[in-house]
Amino acid sequence: MKKISGFILFGLLWTAAAAQDGAGQEFRYFDQSKTWEQRFTYKGQPNPGPYGVDPNVWVYTEEFSQRFGMPQQWVDQKLRGIEAAAWRRVPQGYQTCGWAGKEAACKQEYRCYLDVYIDERKNTLPWESEQKVDWHEDFTSLRWLPSQKGERHRPLSAFVGQHMRYGGVTRSPFVDSENQREAFYFAFVHPKSTGALERMFGYERSAYEGLTLLVMLPLLCEFGADSPPTEHIYRLETRSNPTIAATVLKRFHEFVLPADFDRRAKAIVLEQRRAEREFNKQALDLK
Repeated sequence: MKKISGFILFGLLWTAAAAQDGAGQEFRYFDQSKTWEQRFTYKGQPNPGPYGVDPNVWVYTEEFSQRFGMPQQWVDQKLRGIEAAAWRRVPQGYQTCGWAGKEAACKQEYRCYLDVYIDERKNTLPWESEQKVDWHEDFTSLRWLPSQKGERHRPLSAFVGQHMRYGGVTRSPFVDSENQREAFYFAFVHPKSTGALERMFGYERSAYEGLTLLVMLPLLCEFGADSPPTEHIYRLETRSNPTIAATVLKRFHEFVLPADFDRRAKAIVLEQRRAEREFNKQALDLK
C-alpha cells in the first residue's frame, strides 16, 4: 500500500467536481456542520441545486448517529464490536471491453468495499507498525504501470502464499507481537462455519478522534446475494494456516453486522445485477 490518504484523493476529486458546477453553486455535501439528510437528500436542500448521493449502506450505534448527524433509521442495537459500518458496491473507474469477442462491447466494472469504524479505546488492534495511514495503490494510476525489475509496490503475505494456491493477498497490517505471525479478519455467515479470509484495502488510524477506519474487500459482493439475509461475524485471528482446516491460535477482535444490514446490501447487488443482465442482452445480443 502507498502512504496516501484515500480521503485526500477523494477530496481533490470532489473539489474538482464542485468547480465544474455550471450553476455556480457550492455542493452542499462539503458543509460538515449539516446533518446527513441536509447534505445527501433532495428534501434537505434549502434551495434547488446539486447535492451528493451517498452510495453506502450504513449501520451504527446511537452514539455514532448523534455525533455525526446520521439518520435514526440505521441505528441497530444488534451491531456489536464496532461503532459503525458502511458497505457499497461502486464503479472501479474503468471498463472492460471485448466481451463476446466484440471490440465495442464494454461494461463498467464494480467493486465492493466495507468500511468499519472501531473505537480502539474499547477494542485494541494488534498493529504491526506505527504507520497511521495506508491505502491500496488502486487509488492511483500505479495499477496501470508494470513493475520494474520484478519489484512489487506492496509486499505480499508470505503466510497466505505458503498455504493457498492463489496469490495477490497483501501483507496484513496486524500481527501477534509474541511471534510476528500475521493476523487476518475472517468472515463468517454462520457461527459454526470456518470463515473466509477478508482482504484489507486500507486503513486510517484516528480517522476521527477515537475512531480507526478499516476498509475491506468484503465477502458480501457477488456471492450469496440470492441467499436469505443473515448476520455476518468478523473475527481478527491468527491461524495455523488460512485454509478451512486451520486451527485458530489467537483471537484479537470480533464484530457482528446485523441481518438487516445484510438485507439492504443484497438488495443493491440484485438491482445492479439486473442492469448488468440488460447489458448482456443489448450489447452482447444474448437471450
